[in-house]
Amino acid sequence: MKDNLRNILLSEIFTALKFSIVGVVATILHLLIALSLVTYYSVHPILANFFAFLCAFMVSFFGHFHWTFSVAIDQRVALIKFFAVTMTAFAINNLLLMVLLNVTNLPKQWVVAMAAMIIPVVTFISSRLWVFNGK
Repeated sequence: MKDNLRNILLSEIFTALKFSIVGVVATILHLLIALSLVTYYSVHPILANFFAFLCAFMVSFFGHFHWTFSVAIDQRVALIKFFAVTMTAFAINNLLLMVLLNVTNLPKQWVVAMAAMIIPVVTFISSRLWVFNGK
C-alpha cells in the first residue's frame, strides 16, 4: 500500500512537471509571436496578443492532450473543456487581481505575481480532474 501511494504521488509529480514544461513552451511562444508581430510587422499590440494567445493555446492544448495527459478521449470534447478552463482561469486571474488590488496594501507587482502563480495550479487541477480525465 505504501509503495502504491508512493507510485501514485511520483506519477502525479511527473505529470505536473510535464504540464509545467508545456506551459513554459506555450508562454515563450506567446511572447515571441506577440513581440515579433508588434516589432517587425507593426501589428497593434491587442491584435498581436490575441493571435499569440490563440497560437499558445493550441500548443498548450495539443501538448497536454498528446504528452502531458495522453488519454484516449474525444479530442473535440477535450478542446472545448480546455478552452472553458482557460477562459475561467483568465476570469479568476482578473477577479483575484481586482480583489487583491482593492483590499490589500500589497505592491502591485506582488499582486500580479501572486495571481499569475495561482492560475497554473487551478488550470492543472481542472485539466487533470475534468478536461483530460479518461473516465
